[in-house]
Amino acid sequence: MDKSKHNNKNENFNNIVIHLKNLIRDIDTPFYLYNIDELIKSATHFIEAYKKNIINNPLGIYSAIFTNNNLFLHNEICNSNPSFGIAVNSPAELDAVINNLKLPPDKIRYVGGIQPLSILKYVSTNQVIPHIASIEQLSQYCDSIPESTKIGLRIDVLGDGLKGIKANELPLALEIIKKASCKIYSLHGYPGTNVLDEHRLLRFALELFLISKQIKPAVKEINLSGGFGYDYVYRKPAICLDTYFNGLNKILKNHDIPTNIKICFEPGRILFVNSGYFITKIVDVKKISNIHYNVFTDACFTQFPSPKLTNTFHQAFVVDKTGNLKKGMSYLSKICGASTLSTDQIIPGLCELNNPEPGDFVIVLDAGAYGRVGSYHFLGFPKPPEYAIKDDKVILIRDSVNDPLEIGLQRNLQKD
Repeated sequence: MDKSKHNNKNENFNNIVIHLKNLIRDIDTPFYLYNIDELIKSATHFIEAYKKNIINNPLGIYSAIFTNNNLFLHNEICNSNPSFGIAVNSPAELDAVINNLKLPPDKIRYVGGIQPLSILKYVSTNQVIPHIASIEQLSQYCDSIPESTKIGLRIDVLGDGLKGIKANELPLALEIIKKASCKIYSLHGYPGTNVLDEHRLLRFALELFLISKQIKPAVKEINLSGGFGYDYVYRKPAICLDTYFNGLNKILKNHDIPTNIKICFEPGRILFVNSGYFITKIVDVKKISNIHYNVFTDACFTQFPSPKLTNTFHQAFVVDKTGNLKKGMSYLSKICGASTLSTDQIIPGLCELNNPEPGDFVIVLDAGAYGRVGSYHFLGFPKPPEYAIKDDKVILIRDSVNDPLEIGLQRNLQKD
């Protein structure tokens, strides 16, 4: 295999290995572990890259809660810089953020898709602006709200989206809003997930900016959403933020976008991904050939489903029973899950693991995005607990049962 692809996987790992010595001795596997310093470093880098390249337009960042719904982590991000808020897309997420983080409404953006009118009205009663994603939805909403209500529109910017008001529908949308004597506060679009090409993101931004110029008076906020991709093999962002923001700045200037419009983003993956680790214990090892092993763990793919569901490779390490990093012969290993399914594999493809043995631990890297948030109870395996390293101490930030988002969902179901 190409060893150069693995050069980055040792970075920022020593601190994790130190804390693993106590963790694997004291708690059961599997579990998630987050490095708060790395999380804040990613958040800070995003802000610094923007301010370095875009001087005039104010910045708003709403961390995407569906990427990682651990509220402790979002609270750390929001406390790190006043530019941060949170993007939610369901009543359960909205309830959890309001009740647990006590964020003011102007720090929350509701960016759900095409949803029932009752949900949109519920959002607005919390003084949070919903982003309307269809003409029919907009018509119903405008018929049910007071005059002068602030409205957000979700735009299908490139014409290839499943949701959003298309560019040729904008005149009708403006007519509906004018008739209701309401105001368009913000525009929102979604360029896709894990975009690996900055040119698509810049083209998307250009089209949304041009659409915004059709609206008078000018909107207060243009939300370019997220989509910033990550290279899981080389362990680095796929989009150079300096290059992207520099290109964005040229678009803003060339098309005379007012400098008082706030430019907003909803980064998820690039904020969380490299701060998180998934740790599972090796139960058995079967030698397939001199260089190939099947490594069986105590985790199930349902506890970390995104690699299997999206066919995304993750790099991994092995540490021994005492928490020391394993060395020696490297084997191409299939990391297998503990359920009855023959397709239960934690990581698709083969990982290079150093001398894996029963009783050792596999540490999957870049597990901070779409980890526990996507886990589910199929096959009876519980959602893994989550721990964080903060101020050089390890703390439990969510156990297998206590999940405020699930509590919020149950509460909303009971209301219905």
